[in-house]
Amino acid sequence: MGSTSEENFWTACHIYVVAPFNYLGITYYALKDEIWCEQNNGTKIILHSDKCTFDELGSCKQWGFETDRITISREWNMICERYWLKSFTLSVYVFGYLISGIVIGYISDKFGRKFALACSVFLEIISQIGIIFTSNLYVFIVLRVIDGIGGYGRYIVALILCMENVGPNHRGKMVISFEWLWYIATYVMIITCYFVLDFRTIFIGITIYQLATLIAIYYLPESPRWQLISGDKTKAGIILRQYSELDEDIFNAKFGQLCENLNELQLKEKENEKFNIFRLFKYKETRKIFLCFLVIWLMRLIR
Repeated sequence: MGSTSEENFWTACHIYVVAPFNYLGITYYALKDEIWCEQNNGTKIILHSDKCTFDELGSCKQWGFETDRITISREWNMICERYWLKSFTLSVYVFGYLISGIVIGYISDKFGRKFALACSVFLEIISQIGIIFTSNLYVFIVLRVIDGIGGYGRYIVALILCMENVGPNHRGKMVISFEWLWYIATYVMIITCYFVLDFRTIFIGITIYQLATLIAIYYLPESPRWQLISGDKTKAGIILRQYSELDEDIFNAKFGQLCENLNELQLKEKENEKFNIFRLFKYKETRKIFLCFLVIWLMRLIR
């Protein structure tokens, strides 16, 4: 990769690095909380939050949580008969992924990668500000869905933007490096969540960081591939010229040939039938690839 491509890659990494805090961070504030119960005779017993009942708690002289951490379980009493809400609240973030693939994917193809990336981060910021201030569980759940939409959009668009700003020889290394960033950031997240006791404090930090990423997005170049396909060949040529080490004449000749080939391809596509999702099942190879990726994606969701 050239120096410009490397700068763009590291900028996208800075945008992506907050992902584990959004996705996994909340799980450290939804761990199983044990409950102490002071009985009428003054003795204290420990109740399991997933096996107790509210009738048992009602018979206690007073009760409370064993941990000092401000968790979502403690905030909304996700214990006893309400214990199932904990798993549900954590799962709705992934439901946002399903919506994101459709909504953010459409925005990315229609209005550009940079705009879609900015929209994704903006959705995260709005939802996180809401999470910080809300005291209503159901509002919190809705905000987590919105956060999931933005979170997956930020990941997939940032990855695509990186891939479309480097040559094919470097894409494999770039994708692997991008994924390694997830694991490094996860370790940082674990250490941070261990010392930070209040889940809202984590979201305050994420929101401040996300506001800074909006500035970083401004300096990212648009995908030249998207610009070429959308017809903005002049801007695509300017970006590709920054990446190229070829002489001016050689670059212009190669870029001109690229534009001609693209025009011919687009004309052929217009003559063919309109593309839609059902075309994936028309041919054996595309059907096989689609089903394989679908299984892989589902396995990642339930891991």
